[in-house]
Amino acid sequence: ISVTGVQTCALPISETPRQSLTVGASPLVASTWAWPAMLALKASHPDEAFHCYVGECEGCKALLEANSIDACITSCQEIDQAYDAVELGDDEYLMVAAPALAAEIKNVADLASVSLIELDRSYPLLARLPTDVRAALRCREVWFAGAVTQALAAAHQGFGVTIAPSSLVASSLASQKLVAILPELELAPEHYRLVYRKNRGLEAFVQRLAAELKARRAR
Repeated sequence: ISVTGVQTCALPISETPRQSLTVGASPLVASTWAWPAMLALKASHPDEAFHCYVGECEGCKALLEANSIDACITSCQEIDQAYDAVELGDDEYLMVAAPALAAEIKNVADLASVSLIELDRSYPLLARLPTDVRAALRCREVWFAGAVTQALAAAHQGFGVTIAPSSLVASSLASQKLVAILPELELAPEHYRLVYRKNRGLEAFVQRLAAELKARRAR
């Protein structure tokens, strides 16, 4: 894997590929989902090249509209008629905590005595809670971690509870380093789709990548 610039990562699959596909994705989606899928396709299709541009959703959307990338993995549900999309499925969200802290939390009221680890002051994780639940929720304090990976690092150390995508915490749950808490909370999932420009001869290529992405989500 070669990295050029802060936000661009390319996976060279062949010296003389017959076709290449450049896909935009957020840092979280790229690291946990897109790159592993592209690495798998490298082994099965060595004559094709996949490139991943890493950036936030709006930046990837702008690059797609400018024809600078071929496709993007996004949760945006509205797309222009010039594009088509392959539905990839939902990523469920869970509230998690380290085992010792999780044992102290039996209901929502117990959150009043613990810290909540958020990303920033726009509260994107709490926004996944229903409005009435979010309005009534109380916690001891809120820490702003800046990124999901940093929020999870703090949760692993027992500093508080956080909300994270199930795909990102699956291994920690399996090893019991984190525990899912308050399953009665209805956290809104994130629905992903692979959006690409029509009439570019990319359909078969996109479908192959989409199949690998969906297979990885199902594991």
